[in-house]
Amino acid sequence: MGPSAKRHSAARSGGSPGPAQPFRDPTLVGARSVRVVGLALALGVAPPLVDGAVAARTASGSFGVLQAGTVHATATTTGVPGGERIVLEGRAGGGTTAIRARSVVRGGGARLRWRYPRTTQALHLRIRVVRGTGSRTRTLAASPWRVLWLGGLRRARRLAPVGPGAVISAPVAGRHGDLVLRGTPSVRVGDVVALPSRSATPDGLIVRVVGVRTDGGRTVARVVPARLPDVLPVADLAVAVRATDPPALGGRSRVGALRATPSCDNPFAATIAGRASMSAGLRMHAAWRASTSLERPNVTADIRSDVRTSVDAGISVSGGGSCGFSARALFPAPVVLSRTATSLGPVPIVVTVDGQVVLSGSTSTLGRVASAARGGVRAQVRTVYDGLQATQRGRLTTRLRPHDVAIAASGGAQVGVTPNVEVRVNGLAGPSIDFGTGARTVADIGRAPARPWWTTTAPDELGASFALLALRPDLVEPRTTLQTHDAEIGRASALPGGTSADPGAATPDQLPEGVAAQVTWDSAANVALHAWDADGHHASAAAPRAIPGVTLSSGFVDGIPTARVTGVDPGRPVTLGLCLDDGTEAAARLDVRGAGGTTRHAVVLRGERAAAMVAVAPEGGPASQPVSGWCGLPSGDPVLLGQLTDGILPTARPRFVLRSAEPGGGARGGAVRKTGRVTTGTQEDR
Repeated sequence: MGPSAKRHSAARSGGSPGPAQPFRDPTLVGARSVRVVGLALALGVAPPLVDGAVAARTASGSFGVLQAGTVHATATTTGVPGGERIVLEGRAGGGTTAIRARSVVRGGGARLRWRYPRTTQALHLRIRVVRGTGSRTRTLAASPWRVLWLGGLRRARRLAPVGPGAVISAPVAGRHGDLVLRGTPSVRVGDVVALPSRSATPDGLIVRVVGVRTDGGRTVARVVPARLPDVLPVADLAVAVRATDPPALGGRSRVGALRATPSCDNPFAATIAGRASMSAGLRMHAAWRASTSLERPNVTADIRSDVRTSVDAGISVSGGGSCGFSARALFPAPVVLSRTATSLGPVPIVVTVDGQVVLSGSTSTLGRVASAARGGVRAQVRTVYDGLQATQRGRLTTRLRPHDVAIAASGGAQVGVTPNVEVRVNGLAGPSIDFGTGARTVADIGRAPARPWWTTTAPDELGASFALLALRPDLVEPRTTLQTHDAEIGRASALPGGTSADPGAATPDQLPEGVAAQVTWDSAANVALHAWDADGHHASAAAPRAIPGVTLSSGFVDGIPTARVTGVDPGRPVTLGLCLDDGTEAAARLDVRGAGGTTRHAVVLRGERAAAMVAVAPEGGPASQPVSGWCGLPSGDPVLLGQLTDGILPTARPRFVLRSAEPGGGARGGAVRKTGRVTTGTQEDR
């Protein structure tokens, strides 16, 4: 028996528990010892997990007393072949330890019972798997010793003899309603009905009868929620769900997917898409004792959850503006990650683990932007309930990599993925875990020279809540945030591609009265607006009134650099061009008034003296042709509407360092040259 099993076997229930033993979990960083007094309940302490694998040959035992004089035991084994002998060992009070019941392993377990003396005050119990006979007997696996304190127990309610085949319909677990049964089974007011997992009760059901009537050949029982201590005054329960890797995203089993169009304040196309798969492991150790001296049962619990998720999610928008996408679920309904059925004597116990993944996103940018990430996320949470309060510790490990990052302007985009997992015992709420992750990309063309022009981070948050309504209706504690983290997973210092301009699209944003065109940009560089008329007049910052009746002005509006053209006669349109006359990168937004409203053009200028012939004001009018050299690029400037030229770029190539992001920071890796699309790791300028 390992150290963990020894610690748990020392926990006692009710009565005089003796020295309390602390629970310790060396696997959780920063976890502190919690002193636990009272019984220990174990949903899954038995199969010890080592790096996700189940150790060969393990045994666990669940024990419970319905009526004085008989203890029921359910044995669960892993790695033990069928047909091996399994025994229930025990001693009553201070008596001798002996084999009290025998069976063989079938389907990974066995059920046993022992009729003990009714005057017994305490039972010491364990399960052992053995091979051989006589002096050649050897132990293959054994569970920890458990103690059930029997003095002063509350009398159990009668368990109605109702089988699952008699059920026609049943209420949802945790709610009042009618339980409709075939025929006339022996059901009385005050009885408890406990049902296993079947089509009418997929999560199992435990209810108390408060009224009975017959309706033709059927019996209708009015029922309310009941609890396991109603029929099991004292018990120690063990259930385990093995943690495995989630299904591949390319498969169909337990993979949720969603592709949708966010709501945007502009007409540019936007999409958000996500895929995710999940798996969950669970180990719970819990126990309860309902005594006549206490109003509510004494309950303790030690619950460990291991949730693993694979995700691939991204968001993109083809032009400037803001888009939002309200949270939506990837799965049409919560997916059942596992359903474990066990029992203590005639009382069925069903532990269900459900999972769901929620997708959300938003963008706010002056031009085209796309951000996506894929990888794995693992959440590990431990909750210890000592009979008074729950103490929770957790760790979130995120291994996401950015991909398909395509940004041509300053702004930001974020896609979020929030998996959540809920445990239910006989359909009643149990512990739950939620954690958010995703990719947040922020671009800033006007950055300081030593900073990257865009970065992608993975903002993480882990939370958990505690409940065990199957044991007591008041065992509910609110959600606690266990970890928050925002690790950088990607960056780039060079703006990809060259000068570009989209053809423009209608925007609901209106220009101020009298303004024919307006350009804004968000960079420390300077974008110069130029205008020409059909007579060859050329207006610029140096000659703002060179076109008769037209004024070109520049300054700041709400802190944003802005240039405007006013006084344009609709019968005498002007052609508009942009020139990057100071700096090497800028993203601009040119709004032009037209007969049908305002048209917006997103423009990226790359390199000093980069230029673009963008539009005509009013929109759709005939274009005028400027003379070459208006922007000052030695190789020549654009002269036809729609023409673009790249400016002069620095010749130094960026150098990156690839590293993997871990909670709490830290970097490792060597120098890597990288160009084009970012596909892996974290890239940092050196």
